[in-house]
Amino acid sequence: MRSGPFTRILPGLALALALGLVQPVASMSPQELPPGAVVVAPDRLPEIGRAAAIRAQRWASIHAAEGGQVLVAALDGELDSAPVAEYELALAVLLQALASDPAADRSLPVFTYLAGRPVRAWRPHEESAGQWLMPLADPGGMASDALALRTQTLQRRDWGRRLDADPVAAVRAAASEGGEAPARLAEAVSLAPVPVVDALIALELGGGAAQLPAQVLHVLATRAPGEGIYRAALAVVEQARALELIASIPVQLPAETARRILDELTAQEGLASSAVLAMADLAVADPEAQARLEAWLADDALGPSAAAALARMPAADRVQRIERAAARTDNAKALAHAALALRLEASPAAREALQRLAADPRLPGAARRELRR
Repeated sequence: MRSGPFTRILPGLALALALGLVQPVASMSPQELPPGAVVVAPDRLPEIGRAAAIRAQRWASIHAAEGGQVLVAALDGELDSAPVAEYELALAVLLQALASDPAADRSLPVFTYLAGRPVRAWRPHEESAGQWLMPLADPGGMASDALALRTQTLQRRDWGRRLDADPVAAVRAAASEGGEAPARLAEAVSLAPVPVVDALIALELGGGAAQLPAQVLHVLATRAPGEGIYRAALAVVEQARALELIASIPVQLPAETARRILDELTAQEGLASSAVLAMADLAVADPEAQARLEAWLADDALGPSAAAALARMPAADRVQRIERAAARTDNAKALAHAALALRLEASPAAREALQRLAADPRLPGAARRELRR
């Protein structure tokens, strides 16, 4: 007989899964425990885990063979008779398995039945000497999360069908609906076939009336990177996603294009430092990018970032690169920032180079004194 999403649950896995899925924000003192709740001593957890694994396996077999409604009846029948900690832990393991396919219709009755249930099994917090308790398992919270994930999954599939039928109409519908629609549309785009992706990029770069949501542009830039779609995405995405895109530019775009975009981004507040750091990745094999980094060493605003970029450049000869940059300039700020780069690199070779730079009469006095502190 099949056992649904999993075929066998090891006792140790039962315990590890449940303990790993507890939200750490839920805690209380022993005096606050609701009626019927239990506290489990740590030395009993292995024993409870073994029993919970057996119970969860049996429930999984019922779910696979007879469906969610029959399983709910079984869960309800055992609620008052089963040991509380074992029951709750078994529920957590079962829910973890069912959540691998949250949109399955046979799991909906189980999620609905368990959603929002209060925590009934607790364990002492390791660092509070028993003064505070943590949930042993939170099946009610897990079931609520599974229901939310089910809704998102079904919405994403619906948007996928709409994209396949008419990408332009789907974009316009998402913009009109607002709310979570653009996010679900973006999720669908991440899984869409190449012709749909190409159609959306053509729509955006063609200047059509239907402007793509920022979330969709971010997905398109990661799926089909190109200068036009990168620029479109960087113009509208939130900062965290913009930083992700900037970090990927040296890998995803041709060197000349990458240099041009990164150079422009150094003028944008909040993105400049990330653009400089990305230029260091490009500079490993691109002399022109290396030259840009060295030029930025003389800049008041970008100099510290250029120093950090040179210090973390993924190149075996980065110390020699910093030394050569210092040798090629008479600019006091550039020399001070080159010294900063060597300090940040912090390897034995960098320390030796720093000693040589400290003795260089071109180094500003303030920077030399700082090095000798």
